[in-house]
Amino acid sequence: MKKITLITLFAGLLMITITGCSNESKVKVEKERFSFTLQEGTLTKEKANFILKNNTDNEIEYGQDYWLEEKKNKKWYKKEMIKEFYYDLPLYTLEAKGTIKLEISWKDAYGELSKGTYRVVKQINITATDIKYVASEFVIE
Repeated sequence: MKKITLITLFAGLLMITITGCSNESKVKVEKERFSFTLQEGTLTKEKANFILKNNTDNEIEYGQDYWLEEKKNKKWYKKEMIKEFYYDLPLYTLEAKGTIKLEISWKDAYGELSKGTYRVVKQINITATDIKYVASEFVIE
């Protein structure tokens, strides 16, 4: 009886640990007011260029920061960095209806990507309190 109780207790703790430490993404991606797309012909295992387009009538702000997520079993999971990585903190402005090309190199933070489906996620500031996220999905073959 003690063995069954201990095994059940251990299994319960293991389930809590596994589900409690999940890095499943909870990001809600804004797709209507902004677009964030991969520029054709620029994708490598280490970097890519992306096009950020502001489809609104207002300026938006964005920084250099981003993160990578990997798709597994139809869900997105935040990819772990291979080492601590720091971004410069300038805040850039993109005018209403404006478009800009962003080169994103993830080699230093994430290393060379293996085969899989990924997305780059960036934060967009409409105002100081109105924050949205854009993402661009891509496949490494």
